[in-house]
Amino acid sequence: MSQPRVKWMATCASWAWGLGDEGVALVLEELQEASNKRKLMEFLEGHTKYDHIFLFRQVPDLPIRGDADPQDAAGPARIVVTYGEDDRLKGKAVSFVRSGLAPGKSVKLEVACGEDLLVGEASGNPLESLDTAFTGILLPLINTTMSEDEAWGQCDGEQKSEFTTSIHKISGGLTEALKSLTGGIELRGVEDVDGILGEKLMQYAAMASYQDIVKENPEISLQFEGLLESWCRQVEQYLEDSLDYSSSSKMYGNEPGPRTELDFWMQRMQKITSITEQLKSRGCRAVFGVLHAVTRVSQDVAPKSRQVVFNTLRRWKQIDISITEAFNEAKDNVKYLSTLEKFIEPLYSGTPEAIADSLPAVMNAIKMIHTIARYYNTTERMTNLFTKITNQMILN
Repeated sequence: MSQPRVKWMATCASWAWGLGDEGVALVLEELQEASNKRKLMEFLEGHTKYDHIFLFRQVPDLPIRGDADPQDAAGPARIVVTYGEDDRLKGKAVSFVRSGLAPGKSVKLEVACGEDLLVGEASGNPLESLDTAFTGILLPLINTTMSEDEAWGQCDGEQKSEFTTSIHKISGGLTEALKSLTGGIELRGVEDVDGILGEKLMQYAAMASYQDIVKENPEISLQFEGLLESWCRQVEQYLEDSLDYSSSSKMYGNEPGPRTELDFWMQRMQKITSITEQLKSRGCRAVFGVLHAVTRVSQDVAPKSRQVVFNTLRRWKQIDISITEAFNEAKDNVKYLSTLEKFIEPLYSGTPEAIADSLPAVMNAIKMIHTIARYYNTTERMTNLFTKITNQMILN
């Protein structure tokens, strides 16, 4: 494939992966592999249903057995041409999109670049990419055109304000969600599981042969029991401490309004989600698999650890129920508090007349929450909500 357009694609990919001009020849060489070449030429010539294609450069996955998580195979990173349906993205991908071309019509291969083929990059974390697009491109563009009436066409001032407020709210929510997921509860020792098991034992774990692990390495059960014990303490402390409304007040400082109530429960839901996502990881599944296997093997195999493991698993079962209940509580509270959003907007930016007009709707929404909500209709929480609404009215 010596066409100028293919060389241009290889150059774009090489620079995106940090290989520079020196890596172009390597990219071209790996694009010549049969599967890569076939997919790339089908895409460029318009003989596929897709208008996009991705170039990945990463270590391939090992074959997956059962419900085990994908694992990296040994060896160097290779280039994979894919439509993005089956291959897992681990790093940075380079994307190409056909533009303005009918199916069956080829891209101009004889020219280095043109408007019929667009190039872009994608990371392994789409939420971070979307957040970057909002904060780095969309919001600055909107802010710079606010005073340019011709850029907004027939939109009046109220529509412009409503649109920009909504976009900022979406962007802010996305940013906060990322902060909560990355800054949430991190279960200690998950990253050490692979090291404890070792490469050979991870192969057992991938095949869910946990009883074999226990029989051949009974000392591992005590190490994993210690990990689970530390997770019990972590999760219990978070579930108890995070419901302290005084900590909620500290979190939001001088922001006394009712929005903080919704923000509090959204962040709590996101952090609990981060816990449940970690529990689905390969390391956590291996810990639980090994410990449950201890309870099923003969008592002669692990006489000292068997009863200890029983007790810790029993404790974790109760904590797992608490996690589910806490998540359902946060989710339910977010659901009902979200109905207040459009009604409390005048409390922040409206005139006294607008605030007075909005109060009947606010009261009806609160009445509905008190009547229907499963968790939020307690005296303490309703009083807290009314206090924050009153504070915001006074502040405004």
